[in-house]
Amino acid sequence: MHKRLFASCKEIIMPRMYTSLLLVMMLFFTAIVPHSYGTTITWNPNTEKDIGGYQLYYGTSSGQYTAVLDLGNVTSCEFSKLIIYEHDPYFVAVTAYDISGNESSFSQELPLSSDDLIDYEDNCPDIYNPDQKDSYPPAGNGIGDACECEGDFACDGDVDGYDAALFKEDSGRNRFHYPCTDYDPCNGDFECDGDVDGWDAMLFKADSGRNVYNKPCPTCIPGDLCVY
Repeated sequence: MHKRLFASCKEIIMPRMYTSLLLVMMLFFTAIVPHSYGTTITWNPNTEKDIGGYQLYYGTSSGQYTAVLDLGNVTSCEFSKLIIYEHDPYFVAVTAYDISGNESSFSQELPLSSDDLIDYEDNCPDIYNPDQKDSYPPAGNGIGDACECEGDFACDGDVDGYDAALFKEDSGRNRFHYPCTDYDPCNGDFECDGDVDGWDAMLFKADSGRNVYNKPCPTCIPGDLCVY
């Protein structure tokens, strides 16, 4: 199933002519941060003093770019600004241009796959994308991790002080100390590994403060997700 993402920057269709008067940039990805709802493509800035800006080219075949975005004098572009289809491979390269309009050759090419990126819409929970990462609980529950509110213990649509109190109450439980059981489960055992530790605290903190006005939580069904 294809889902189209619409660009928010002006798109220009090729072809056009290129010169090679500027230095070529190297591309690299920034880290994908959970619950950031996307990722950013960044590159090293050009060292020319008369730099005018950058253009980002992309297409579905290596070295064959069918669209380009003029980004101005910035060194990053959000993935969501590209018009792409999920489940299709894409290839990206960047050029620099100076204030006279001279354009560099292409940077090193960067392959992209939209299927493994955190996407706010994927499986949230009504848009189906089977490739969306779904690891909570370990067997998954049909809702992409980018949308999941692991800390919404009350299933009331937010992660607030009440949920924080429940998490604090169970923090530190493990198999040697007040173990989690099917009869007395742990709020906050997001990995279903039998303890509530620092990793669980990081996951809870990432969702803390989400509500109907701020990264809304999807509808959840009350109940215990882990089987010990």
